[in-house]
Amino acid sequence: MINIVSENDDDCLISIDGELTIYNAMEIDKSLLENINKYQNISLDLNDVSEMDTACYQLLLQKFLLCKDRGKAFVISTASPQAQEVFELYGDSGMFGEQSTDQRQ
Repeated sequence: MINIVSENDDDCLISIDGELTIYNAMEIDKSLLENINKYQNISLDLNDVSEMDTACYQLLLQKFLLCKDRGKAFVISTASPQAQEVFELYGDSGMFGEQSTDQRQ
């Protein structure tokens, strides 16, 4: 479900596949928090997400804000149509990228 694709001293690319729902939110939260504590720049590949609900949208938003408070980067590099649909539902079609970072300031 959650795989580290690449990493170096400051950067980590994490791929998440399958369902991002309330049923696995605690596992996703724990893994993301561990990586946020370890790396300066987090990039998420959500290209293989088959389903995403509001709980995981809120979880990703919370991690984005946590990184922002810590001066770290949290970016979604790619998103499946299912994940993109949730972002668009909340008006965040470019969420976590450079454009949305500017909008949140």
